[in-house]
Amino acid sequence: MLVRHSDLAEYQQLVISAITDPLYVYQSSRRPNRRLFYQTLEFPAVFTEEYLLAVVAYDPVGNGLEGVLVTAYPASEIHTNNLLLWRQQ
Repeated sequence: MLVRHSDLAEYQQLVISAITDPLYVYQSSRRPNRRLFYQTLEFPAVFTEEYLLAVVAYDPVGNGLEGVLVTAYPASEIHTNNLLLWRQQ
Protein backbone atom coordinates (compact mmCIF):
# COMPACT_ATOMS: atom_id res chain seq x y z
CA MET A 1 0.00 0.00 0.00
CA LEU A 2 2.71 2.50 0.90
CA VAL A 3 5.41 1.73 -1.65
CA ARG A 4 6.65 5.31 -2.20
CA HIS A 5 6.75 6.14 1.49
CA SER A 6 8.12 3.02 3.10
CA ASP A 7 8.81 5.10 6.23
CA LEU A 8 5.02 4.98 6.81
CA ALA A 9 4.57 1.28 5.98
CA GLU A 10 4.16 0.25 9.60
CA TYR A 11 1.57 3.01 10.02
CA GLN A 12 -0.87 1.63 7.45
CA GLN A 13 -3.73 1.73 9.97
CA LEU A 14 -3.09 5.44 10.55
CA VAL A 15 -3.35 6.08 6.81
CA ILE A 16 -6.65 4.21 6.70
CA SER A 17 -7.85 6.27 9.65
CA ALA A 18 -6.93 9.51 7.86
CA ILE A 19 -9.15 8.46 4.95
CA THR A 20 -12.07 7.12 6.98
CA ASP A 21 -12.07 9.81 9.68
CA PRO A 22 -10.35 12.92 8.29
CA LEU A 23 -10.18 16.39 9.79
CA TYR A 24 -10.29 17.93 6.31
CA VAL A 25 -10.88 16.80 2.74
CA TYR A 26 -9.71 19.00 -0.12
CA GLN A 27 -10.00 18.66 -3.88
CA SER A 28 -6.64 19.07 -5.56
CA SER A 29 -6.44 22.26 -7.61
CA ARG A 30 -3.95 20.64 -10.00
CA ARG A 31 -5.68 17.27 -10.37
CA PRO A 32 -9.45 17.59 -9.80
CA ASN A 33 -9.97 13.82 -9.51
CA ARG A 34 -7.73 13.70 -6.44
CA ARG A 35 -8.82 14.25 -2.86
CA LEU A 36 -6.45 15.23 -0.06
CA PHE A 37 -7.35 13.72 3.31
CA TYR A 38 -5.75 15.35 6.35
CA GLN A 39 -5.67 13.98 9.87
CA THR A 40 -3.74 15.17 12.90
CA LEU A 41 -1.86 12.23 14.27
CA GLU A 42 0.77 11.74 16.90
CA PHE A 43 3.75 10.35 15.06
CA PRO A 44 6.77 8.76 16.66
CA ALA A 45 9.72 11.06 17.33
CA VAL A 46 11.14 10.39 13.87
CA PHE A 47 8.34 12.54 12.37
CA THR A 48 8.12 16.24 13.20
CA GLU A 49 5.18 17.07 10.94
CA GLU A 50 1.76 17.80 12.41
CA TYR A 51 -0.50 16.11 9.84
CA LEU A 52 -0.80 12.93 7.88
CA LEU A 53 -1.84 13.58 4.28
CA ALA A 54 -3.36 10.76 2.24
CA VAL A 55 -3.97 11.42 -1.46
CA VAL A 56 -6.71 9.39 -3.17
CA ALA A 57 -7.42 9.47 -6.91
CA TYR A 58 -11.03 8.84 -8.00
CA ASP A 59 -11.78 7.55 -11.48
CA PRO A 60 -15.07 6.53 -13.13
CA VAL A 61 -15.79 2.82 -12.99
CA GLY A 62 -19.12 1.64 -14.32
CA ASN A 63 -21.80 3.89 -12.79
CA GLY A 64 -19.66 5.05 -9.90
CA LEU A 65 -16.18 6.07 -8.83
CA GLU A 66 -13.26 4.00 -7.66
CA GLY A 67 -10.71 5.49 -5.29
CA VAL A 68 -7.06 4.46 -5.23
CA LEU A 69 -4.52 5.60 -2.67
CA VAL A 70 -1.83 7.47 -4.59
CA THR A 71 0.44 8.36 -1.69
CA ALA A 72 0.54 9.20 1.99
CA TYR A 73 3.10 11.21 3.88
CA PRO A 74 3.64 13.47 6.89
CA ALA A 75 2.85 17.12 6.15
CA SER A 76 3.75 20.20 8.17
CA GLU A 77 0.79 22.24 6.91
CA ILE A 78 -2.54 21.99 5.13
CA HIS A 79 -2.43 23.07 1.49
CA THR A 80 -5.29 25.57 1.62
CA ASN A 81 -4.86 26.60 -2.01
CA ASN A 82 -7.07 23.61 -2.80
CA LEU A 83 -10.87 23.52 -2.65
CA LEU A 84 -12.18 22.56 0.80
CA LEU A 85 -14.86 19.88 0.35
CA TRP A 86 -15.41 18.79 3.93
CA ARG A 87 -14.22 19.45 7.45
CA GLN A 88 -14.88 17.69 10.70
CA GLN A 89 -17.22 19.64 12.97
